[in-house]
Amino acid sequence: MKRIEPYAFGYYMVDGTMYKIAGFKIICVKNSAAYNYAVENGISYKLIPENVKNFKQENATYNSVALKWSKVDKATRYIIKQYRNGKCSQIKRILTTITCICYYTLTLCTAYKTTVQTEQAVTEVMESGHISDSGIFSSTGQ
Repeated sequence: MKRIEPYAFGYYMVDGTMYKIAGFKIICVKNSAAYNYAVENGISYKLIPENVKNFKQENATYNSVALKWSKVDKATRYIIKQYRNGKCSQIKRILTTITCICYYTLTLCTAYKTTVQTEQAVTEVMESGHISDSGIFSSTGQ
């Protein structure tokens, strides 16, 4: 989405007059259309972590692969997920000081789809951020 038109969110109308909704808050990524809308319209907002960038899967062998990505500001953890046989499972949940892991329990000649998701701790609630581009790799048998 490139732009959100004025009065699209956070307002209500009474007899043709627009009023802001008290306590309305937009949860958004910095410099997104939602962020720009909040700033332009004086609406409160909360920033969540940006997308994981530069996600790569390297050095795949018959039973392992290295997963790498760039650090994401404001993220407190990364969640590495794997999609296999139509099911999603969490491989690991790690602190943001780590931007590379090696995964060693692959099955020979099996395709894997992996994503890295950001997470941000907010008091007692965990808010999920955005997901990286997925990577698909196969154990090569080399």
